[in-house]
Amino acid sequence: MVKQYVKTYVCTPSIRLILTALAAKVYTKVSELDAEFAYSKEPVPFALLKAQKFTKIKRGEVWNRDNFGCAWFHFSGKLPPADKGRLALLISLQGEGVTVNGNGTPELFVTKVQSFADQQQPASGKKEIPLDERLCKDGAIDFYLEAGSNYVIKETGVKLAKFKQADVVLVNDGIKGLYYDIFSFVFESVTIKDKEIAKKLKAACVKAYKLAGGFSDSSLKAAREYIASVKTALKKQGGYKIFATGHAHLDLAWQWPVRETQRKAGRTFANALLMLDKYPGYVFGASQPQQFEWMERQHPELFARIKEKVDSGKIELQGGMWVE
Repeated sequence: MVKQYVKTYVCTPSIRLILTALAAKVYTKVSELDAEFAYSKEPVPFALLKAQKFTKIKRGEVWNRDNFGCAWFHFSGKLPPADKGRLALLISLQGEGVTVNGNGTPELFVTKVQSFADQQQPASGKKEIPLDERLCKDGAIDFYLEAGSNYVIKETGVKLAKFKQADVVLVNDGIKGLYYDIFSFVFESVTIKDKEIAKKLKAACVKAYKLAGGFSDSSLKAAREYIASVKTALKKQGGYKIFATGHAHLDLAWQWPVRETQRKAGRTFANALLMLDKYPGYVFGASQPQQFEWMERQHPELFARIKEKVDSGKIELQGGMWVE
């Protein structure tokens, strides 16, 4: 669902309906995973995972009632046939979490909504993770996820964290791509000073949606090619290049315990590495050497991958202070 901020301040009613309609078609639910969890007030090391007592949990049930509470989740389920298309998982815990490999190294990261941009995803927040061999065992879905509840409302104290979702979904990348094509035009239209170009961008959004028609592969291809042609035409009228480097700002001692900062750093680097492998032209910037020291000590396997990306220029070392 496209959130209220965009509804009120950015979109025209017609484009709002377009984005809402597209977002609703990006994911098709295939099945739900079984879930169980083991709660603890402080993080439990991976080495002690098997000794924990797990309890089954249903969607909508509370898994945390404490400030900065922790838990291990275990998810399992049937693996759908490979011919269904691109499969993914949508996981929502009203907190943060990261899957781990057989050595306890962080791999795939999920979190609740944090920023305005995160709220505008077809699946609001950062809750989509790829369903691949990292999450499967013996032909079935079977993995562990380390979770933390880090959102506290100052006025009322603890915010309950509920288990909301763990679904296997089929992803329509054609519709998802068109969603972001149109969404980028929407934002450009409200930031550009030239009102005539802004009108062209908004008109292009409506036309692209009409071209998408019944959302067949061919109609989606035509819609996206039309968007690309508009970009090319506008570029010929004059434009500029923007270079951007990814960066994840992390306060090392803020409104949470330092032990939670260390876990956040692991989740952040795991997600950065995932994006670096997925997008060849992407560069990630990281500062604060304290984070690297934590990774070297706590997650040597992850640290080795970080070093490889630094050596290849994919991770850019920034800043000059141990802690910012």
